[in-house]
Amino acid sequence: MAQSHSSSGTATRGGITDARFASADMLADIRTGLLLDAAFDRRVGLLDARDRRWTQELVYGMLRRRGRLDALLSDRVRGGLARLDPDLTDLLRLGSYQLLYMGSVPPYAAIAQTVELAKRRHGIGASKLANAVLRRLDRERDALVLPAPNDPIEGIATEYSHPRWLVARWVARWGEDDTRALLEANNHEAPLVIRPWGVVREQLEAMLEAAGVQVGDAPLVRDSMTISGAALTELGAFQQGLFFVQDPAATLVTQYAAIPAGALVADLCSAPGGKTVELSRVAKTVIAADASAARLARVLETMTRLELGNVIPMVTDARFPALAPVDAVLVDADKERDDERLVQMLMP
Repeated sequence: MAQSHSSSGTATRGGITDARFASADMLADIRTGLLLDAAFDRRVGLLDARDRRWTQELVYGMLRRRGRLDALLSDRVRGGLARLDPDLTDLLRLGSYQLLYMGSVPPYAAIAQTVELAKRRHGIGASKLANAVLRRLDRERDALVLPAPNDPIEGIATEYSHPRWLVARWVARWGEDDTRALLEANNHEAPLVIRPWGVVREQLEAMLEAAGVQVGDAPLVRDSMTISGAALTELGAFQQGLFFVQDPAATLVTQYAAIPAGALVADLCSAPGGKTVELSRVAKTVIAADASAARLARVLETMTRLELGNVIPMVTDARFPALAPVDAVLVDADKERDDERLVQMLMP
C-alpha cells in the first residue's frame, strides 16, 4: 500500500497513521502474553523518532488510565465492553485516550482514525459503533461522571486506574488524601533519568548540553540526572556507552542492598538491565537472569553497549534457578503475581 505523510509530518498508510497501526498491533501482541517493552520494540522499528515517541505516549498513557477509560466506555457501549472483541475494545481505549488526554490530537482526528482502524480490522459494524461511542464521549467530555462504585476503595481504584489491593493498602497506611496525591503523581509520565557510566557526571552533562539536551538533577540519587528534548538512542553519548537509563527507585534498591565488593550476585529479574549494571560496579560477577528470552535480549544490548565484562546472562525461571550458591540475590517481587512466595523460597 502506498505510504504518504499527513500534514503533521506523520507517516500514513491509506489515511491511517503508522503510529496508530503500531499502537493497535502492540496491544494485540500484549493480549497474546508479550510484555509491553518487548511489544513496543517489536512494533516501532520502522517508525521515525517522532512517531516512536508519539506511540509510546499513546500506548503507555492509555495503559496507565485504562481502568478509568473502561468505566467511561462501558457506560456508553450497550451491553458493556465485555461483549466486544478484545481488539475493538483496545481500539476504543486508544481513541478515548487521545480524546481525553492528548491535547495535541484534534478530536476529529482521534475519532476518524479510530473509526477507520475499526473498519479495517473488524468491518463496517464495528466502525459505526466506534464512531457513535467516541462522538458521544467527545460531546460529554466536560461533564464526565464515573459509574457509582460499590465502595470508596473501588471508586478511588477506578478513578486512578490502580489495582484495588494496592489502593486499599495505601489508604490504610497513609489515608485517602495522601493516597490520592500519590496515585495522581503515579499516573503521570515519569521523567527520563540516566546514570553516568565510565565518565563523571560533569563531563556527561557537558556533552549532552552541547547536543541540545535539557539536563536536570534527578531526585534522591547522587549523580543521576533527568534529560529531555532529544531522541535517546540517537545521542552520541548513548551510542558510546556513557550512560544507562535507570529510575531513582531502582538505583536506591541496589544501594540499599549494600553489596560487598567482590561478591557473586544473582539478579533474578534482571531485564531491562539497569540494576544489573549498577550491581556490576561493585560485584565481581553478576548473574543476570530472567524468565523471558525476549526481555533478556535488552540486557544483552546494554551489556554490549556498556562493554560489561563481569555479567553472565541466563534465561531461567527464578523459582527453580540453576545456580550454585551466591553471596546475594536481588528479586523484583510483585504481590499481584504472588512473587512473595518466591522471596520466601529464597530466604535461608
